[in-house]
Amino acid sequence: MKNIKIALQTDVGLGLGEITRINVNNDNVWNPISEIANRNTSLMYVVPSDNLYMLNGVPMANAWVLELLNKQNKGYSRFVVTRQEQIPINSLDALIMRGDDIESNHNLELVYSSLDRSSLFIPIELSDMKATKDKLDTAKRFADLNIPLTYYAEDQSEMNERIVSLFDDNHEYVVLKYRFGFGGKQVVRVDQDNFETKGADFFNTYKQIIIQEYDSSVTKGDIRSIVYDGKYVGGFERITGGSSWLSNISAGGRASYHKPLPGEIELCEQIANRFSGLKFVGIDLFHSLRLIEVNGYSGGFDELKEYHGIDLAKRLIDDVYSFKQRKGE
Repeated sequence: MKNIKIALQTDVGLGLGEITRINVNNDNVWNPISEIANRNTSLMYVVPSDNLYMLNGVPMANAWVLELLNKQNKGYSRFVVTRQEQIPINSLDALIMRGDDIESNHNLELVYSSLDRSSLFIPIELSDMKATKDKLDTAKRFADLNIPLTYYAEDQSEMNERIVSLFDDNHEYVVLKYRFGFGGKQVVRVDQDNFETKGADFFNTYKQIIIQEYDSSVTKGDIRSIVYDGKYVGGFERITGGSSWLSNISAGGRASYHKPLPGEIELCEQIANRFSGLKFVGIDLFHSLRLIEVNGYSGGFDELKEYHGIDLAKRLIDDVYSFKQRKGE
């Protein structure tokens, strides 16, 4: 088999030389890169979303080429960026999207509409990825499920009215989120004493505001469940860290073992299968199985391996190789 050429589309900018500011082995975003490196028939590329573009009608990538510097030295692998290459994206075997910056790159719609899906393995489609990053879309798409009471406002006075209505319904706190926020960022919790000042600061920064009732069960943490190829594969608890009320790992939360709750598997598969263009989906739930949000590239690779013995990165790259074999290459 010829070399497999795999690109990870991400929001991380790189430069020539060894990658030192990212722990590739303990970063869920980069976990598949370590798996690719285990296979001598793979070529690795990293492509910031801004480096995808059209040239004479051909989708192109200004890609960074990764090479393994040394493997498992003191428990971790080291990688080096050797050069940049201008490559036609359709000459790749797989393009794996991660980038959290896709909202800012309006050229991506044209690029993705020009990709050859008969020759290119794309586990994450742009349209569905963008939908998962839009909290207003989530509220509308899953209005038939058990989700927190949710409002949307692009006007500060309307936002304040919605907040007050939730306080009038005896909610102690109200949660404000930026419509396109991620990773536990761009979210605040307000109470009756501080919502006018804290809410004003938040609105002036983000403008497009999701207003939600506060679910007090979040103090116990929440659940991240993973679905791959439409089937539930496992999950883990995310427990709040320190004084924070947020359980996101990136916000200081910690992970622990999780056994599926009654009805969780069926619910997660139902949610994931509403996104036909996402091969793997991370679903955040309260312990009451109320839906918090959906993630198009969820991470969780390390946690699935630790708590359930499931190597999802290996399974993903295995699927790339199987796809290429089916093409007869």
